[in-house]
Amino acid sequence: TLKFRDNAGGKYYNSIFTDFFGSGIDVEDLDSGEDSRSRLEHGDLLLSSNLWWGFGAGNTLEAIAPESFVREHLSANGNAVLDPALRGISRSADGGLDPRPSPGSPALTGATPLSDPFFVPTDYRGAFGENDLWISGWTLLSQAGILAPRGAEAQDVITVTDADLVGDVVWTADHTYVLDGLVFVEAGETLTIEAGTVVKGKPGQGENASALIVARGGKIYAEGTPTHPIIFTAEADDVNDPNDLPLDTRGLWGGVILLGNGRLNSTPGETQIEGIPTTEPRARYGGDDDADDSGVFRYVSIRYGGTDIGAGNEINGLTMGAVGSGTTIEFVEVFGNQDDCFEFFGGAPHTRYLVGAFCGDDTFDYDEGFRGKGQFWFSLQAPEIGNRAGEHDGGTDPEDGEPFAVPTIANATYIGSGAGSTNVENDVTLKFRDNAGGKYYNSIFTDFFGSGIDVEDLDSGEDSRSRLELGDLLL
Repeated sequence: TLKFRDNAGGKYYNSIFTDFFGSGIDVEDLDSGEDSRSRLEHGDLLLSSNLWWGFGAGNTLEAIAPESFVREHLSANGNAVLDPALRGISRSADGGLDPRPSPGSPALTGATPLSDPFFVPTDYRGAFGENDLWISGWTLLSQAGILAPRGAEAQDVITVTDADLVGDVVWTADHTYVLDGLVFVEAGETLTIEAGTVVKGKPGQGENASALIVARGGKIYAEGTPTHPIIFTAEADDVNDPNDLPLDTRGLWGGVILLGNGRLNSTPGETQIEGIPTTEPRARYGGDDDADDSGVFRYVSIRYGGTDIGAGNEINGLTMGAVGSGTTIEFVEVFGNQDDCFEFFGGAPHTRYLVGAFCGDDTFDYDEGFRGKGQFWFSLQAPEIGNRAGEHDGGTDPEDGEPFAVPTIANATYIGSGAGSTNVENDVTLKFRDNAGGKYYNSIFTDFFGSGIDVEDLDSGEDSRSRLELGDLLL
């Protein structure tokens, strides 16, 4: 497995060596004392907390390390001859390669911590954690069918109610979590969701809707990756079959709501979020901290949501109420929501790489003095349904309240329902009203049924024409 010679050193920590034809390690020892044994004796050759298993020479320390001085070194530095219980070893296109340790594997404990900040801290040995198959998707091993496909193993299903989410909670990718009702991350609590985790919502209308709500003072750390996104979807959705639900499916569950302490321009400065019953006190948002931090939301796909709790009171795909700029929101998709894809109520979040597709109402909607920043926003309207790509309101009560809604958005691409579509509701690309401002730079608006932009002009001079004339509305 490992051959050290010609004064070679090197340091291996927390690694796994398995399934080799011969022995595990050979360290040359020349009479001159100038070969790799010298490096071992001087600390330049170090093997610490590694696992050795599956050698043709035998699974004993004597077979793995023929030299006695090497065996002494291995024994003294936490090495072990133990089966790492990898999920699958294969060298052919049978989907049998899965080098992650199985649950209960000795590889999941006993790792040596490294002080060098280059090394990402791990609590496991080997290249892969229990739920992190980071070679999936982008490698030829994966594309050629040698590697086990993502989701091939059965996922344990855990039903989550509001009472189950208490304190600091971690959801892991080896389970599917099913939301049963409105589930809150309350003030002082933290929900961490591992990359690749699937969260589903049960069907239901009104007070029986299922949604995840991060209340003011709560935090969510949902950090997916390009190959292992975090998916929020309906209970009926088979995420391993992209064709199991029609593309026009909407409204099968609720959605995701983030609430913060940013400023609003409505009176009295805090509001009940739409889509949640007014009797729920944890659904309030608003405050005086535009830099508020609700956590991290990255590489997340939200699908088929938007159930109603009443007429005109639907849950958006991703609702952000008074979210602050300390929150990380990027690489988020909302697909097929019954109401808006994204809706911002006040606050000042900074967002990048947002995708809204085939939603029943608006793609990007803002209100109540939203003053965030956005870059790389993409909207794709369905051919038969959907309203504006951008519905931009300034205030609610009062409509001329300050701070005015003046966000800055750059590099947006908005594609409508088609110039010849049957979607007469898709009559305008951007709608500015109720004193809304906003600044769009370097963007593309194309393929819409109706006109491009509508700026309301009331006789009082207090509507969005005023923002345009004062420079708060800029395209």
